[in-house]
Parts: sequence; structure tokens; C-alpha cells
Amino acid sequence: MAEQEGIEEGISLYNRGNYSGALAFFLGLPQEARVDPIDLAYYLGLTYAKLDRYDDAMIYLEQVVTASGEEAKESDRVMQCRYLLAVMYCKTGRQDLADFELNNLISAGYKNASVYASFAFIAWQKGDTDTCIKYYEKSLEEDEKVLFVFQMQSNGARSPSNGVNNGIDLFKENWYENNELSNMGRRQLYLLGVKARNRYKKLLPEFYNPHDIYIKSTDNNMTIESIYSFLQGLFPSGYGQNISENIINKTEIIYPPNIKYKQNFSEIIKKYNLENSSMALPYGISIQPIHIFYKPNNDFQLNKEDICKGFNEKYEKLKKREEIKEFVDHLSDDIKQVFMNLENSSNIEFLYDYNNLYKYIDNFKCDNFDIRNFTFLKNEIIKTNNNSQEIINNINKSSYDFLFDNYMIKYNSTEMFIVDSSQTMESIINWMNLAINNSHNYIKYVIYSTDDSSIGTLEGFLYSIFKKEEKIEYPNFAECRFLELYFNKNNEIKVRYLKGDNDIKLDIKYEQFKNEVENNIWNKEKINNFCQFEKENEAKNTDEIIKKKEINKVGAGFMIILSIIDGFLIALLILVCVQKNLKNKKKKIEITQ
Repeated sequence: MAEQEGIEEGISLYNRGNYSGALAFFLGLPQEARVDPIDLAYYLGLTYAKLDRYDDAMIYLEQVVTASGEEAKESDRVMQCRYLLAVMYCKTGRQDLADFELNNLISAGYKNASVYASFAFIAWQKGDTDTCIKYYEKSLEEDEKVLFVFQMQSNGARSPSNGVNNGIDLFKENWYENNELSNMGRRQLYLLGVKARNRYKKLLPEFYNPHDIYIKSTDNNMTIESIYSFLQGLFPSGYGQNISENIINKTEIIYPPNIKYKQNFSEIIKKYNLENSSMALPYGISIQPIHIFYKPNNDFQLNKEDICKGFNEKYEKLKKREEIKEFVDHLSDDIKQVFMNLENSSNIEFLYDYNNLYKYIDNFKCDNFDIRNFTFLKNEIIKTNNNSQEIINNINKSSYDFLFDNYMIKYNSTEMFIVDSSQTMESIINWMNLAINNSHNYIKYVIYSTDDSSIGTLEGFLYSIFKKEEKIEYPNFAECRFLELYFNKNNEIKVRYLKGDNDIKLDIKYEQFKNEVENNIWNKEKINNFCQFEKENEAKNTDEIIKKKEINKVGAGFMIILSIIDGFLIALLILVCVQKNLKNKKKKIEITQ
């Protein structure tokens, strides 16, 4: 956002198709404006291109390509500029320059259908029919259409899940609170969002549309903040919602009603450059609704450890297995000594206590990932060993070994993968069916924001069916898994499973995928029995019946009391009336006498 500070209004005009307005804005920027010159050249080049002013556009796009450093030579922006230059060179009769740019794109791995089609067009203009046909065939080979994407992502780097008290964790490092997304975690998810936007730009519209995308998160701060960070990359600044132009300056409508000091709003409008702007939010920020997995309704997806008793009972048994003791026994003497020093300092035994050992290792992982100084830990190491950094490196390796062992203990059977993934996979199949049948307004992109274990169980479920020989890896922070439904060049409907955005682990025909998944997932009844949802509901119903009976008893007693009170009040009223009548009669007798 800092790079585009000062040109957001121009970007918003460009995104809405007002190219003349955008050009006037960019050219009218004062010299002292805090604008990155490469950013400005990029948007000027795009705007001139949209206005068919190719010579002007090429001047600015060439600036973007030539000014980019070595690291940025293969960035998406530079690739886009090279492709636009090739198209404009072609349109203006400069085939050799077009060839040069297209070859650069091919050598950089930018081999999409449009590039090959452009090569074919140049060959056709030159009268080279054979080359033209060759490149058109290549463009058809590269062409495919993604119909639907399911994405599951883990939270970014975070604070320890347990152990932070008064802002300090077990290694005396500072954190705000347990289980909070770190600033590094925010950056990680934002970058993943940018990558996803580039990969699925043909599937998703530039502007958010609730008919196209559905987003759901587990109910904790780190996963909710993770998905918001991701969405800032997926729908970047400048692509936010807009106010209708006919009400931009109608302050009586735009300002919040029933506020006494409305003049303060005009100051806010000026501060954030919203005067005469159609942007609903500053910088053209885009916002999207996040749905939450709701525990009380037995929304089992991604909530297994909170609501599924069968899962927790099995996990508690597994934690007592010999693997934990074996893990500790296999630690090097140096690491054992450090852990014993920590036990003495903290008065907490954790070497052979699963829960405490997990807590310390999780604290270490979060601190190490966030590149903390480890002053306290180093002091503990120095008590028995001078090579503190080597020991810390060894602890780091052992920590990941432990976390992987813990993960494999937790999900040591296909049953555990199935119980955790059944509802999710059933939903995915339903979404894919809607996409294939081209149902009206079907959802094109679904995102689940969760933690590492849910990603692992999804992968474990798929591997247990399709890749039994493949070893499952421990999912880290900011991991993404994708299931893509797509038409290939032979017009076959297929499903791809990817780790990240380019590591394809599975690529099979949809019907085979659907049949295998449906044959392996559990139905609702089986999940209810395993998780003891029915027993829980019966217990709740019993409790409710008892409570109602108790309320009825109390109510009956209360009605009896009310009846007694009512009878007493009626008797009292009659007595007052009788006394009043007697007094009136007495007065009449006295008057008569």
C-alpha cells in the first residue's frame, strides 16, 4: 500500500474503466507527490494502452521492464509488461521486437496460451504458415479452463498456543497473547493471496462478488486474521467497493445519521483523500464476509478437537504410547541437559510429560520462526555448553521431529483421517458437481482458513486413497493446499491436488476422484456415533426435560402462593368495604338523630 500511496484514486478510476479520468489523474499528480516512479510508469502504460495510444504506452512499459532489477526480471508485473509490449509491437508492424519480447517470456517460463497464439499471429503476418500452425497447436495444448477451486490454508506464523503469561512466554520472549498471528504471519498470508490472484485471475473477477467466492474460518483470532491478510492480496487495494457517483457529495446520506458534530466527518474525508471520490473505503480497500464454523450446531468440519468426544478419547489414549518416551530417549545428551536446566529453572517437569513437553516445543518453534534472540535460553545452555547456537539449531530439528511424531501419533490410522475429512470432502464434491453442471451462480472459489492439523488430515485422507506410498509431511505455518477442478486440452474434466501453487501431487479424472471419495467418507450417522453427538443431544434433551419439570414444580408452587395471596387480598378488600359501609351507616344514624 505504501508503494501506491497517492495514486489510489487513479487506480480506482482505471479499474472502473474510466481510462480518460485515470490518465488525467496520473498526469496531474504534483511533482512532490509521494509516488514510486515505476508504479506510476506501469499505470500510465496500462492506461495509454487501453486508450489505443500505443506509442505513449510503449514508452512507459519499456521503463518498467528496463528499470526492474535482477530479482524482478521474472516478476508477474514485468512479464505482463513484456507481453503487452509484444502485442503492441505486433500491432504497429515491429515483428522483430515482438519476437524478442515473446522469446523472453518463453525463456522465463511464461508459456501460456496467449504467448503461443501471439507467436502464431506474427508467423502468419510473415507468411510462415508452418510456424503459425505449430504455435497455434501449442497454444491449444497450453489452454485449459479451471472451473472450481477449493483451498485450505493454515494460519501464518503466530505466538505460542500456550505459555504466554503477562506478555512473556516460557523462554522469556515478548508476545501480546497466546495464539495470536504475528506480523510475519500477516505478511506470509498476504503474499499467498497475491500468488493466488495471479494463478486464478481467469477464474475470479477483479472485484469481489459474493456469488463467486465463499470463505470460512475456524473461530480463533489467528485463523481469522490469516484469512483477512490473505484476502488483502487476493483483492488488493484499488479494487474495493465503490459508492454510486450520483451520491458522492450528498453528505446528508453518506455521513452517519444522528451524530451531533458532523463537521468532524469532513475532516476525516479530507485526511483520507475521499473528497469527490467514489471509493467506499480509503485506498480502494476491499472487504469480504468471513463465515465461522459454528460449534454448537455440531459443525464438525475443522472443529474436531473441540466437539468430537470420540476423537479426543482416541487421542488421549495415543498420547500415552511409548513413542513419547522413545522420542526423549533419542535426544542428544546436550539437548537433554538443556531441557533439564530449563526444568530446574521453571520447576516444571516436561521431559517425560507430554503436555508440558509440547508446550515448551511449541514456544520454541514460534520464537525461532520469529527470529527471537533467545537470551534466556542461551544463558541456560551456557551453564553446560559454550556452543549455544549449535544447540539451538539441534533443538530446532528435534522440535520438528517431535511435532511430526506427535502429528503421526494423533492421526495414526486412516480412521482418524476419514473422521476429520468426511464432511469437508462431501462439501467439495457437491461444489464440484454444481460447477460441472454450470448451475446458476455456482461458487467458483472456496477457502477454509484453519490450522496445520486440518491441512494434514485432508492430505492424509487423499493419500490414504490415491497415494498410499507417499509419505505425509508435517504442515508448517502459512501452508496452502488446493483442489482444482478443470477442463484439460482434451476436454476431459479432471481434479488436481496441489501443495502450494505448483507442486502437483494428484491429477486424475473427476469421476474416479468422486467415486473413490464417496466410497471412503463417512455418512452423518457414522460421524454422530463416533463423536457421540447423539448421546450428547439425548443428554441435553434429558437435562431440558428435568429443567422443565423443575420449572413446572416451581411454577405450580408459585401459583399456589399467588392464589393464597390473591385470597388474602380479596378478603382484605371485602373487610375494608364492610368497614366503610358500617361507618357510612353510623354517620347517617347520627345525622338522623
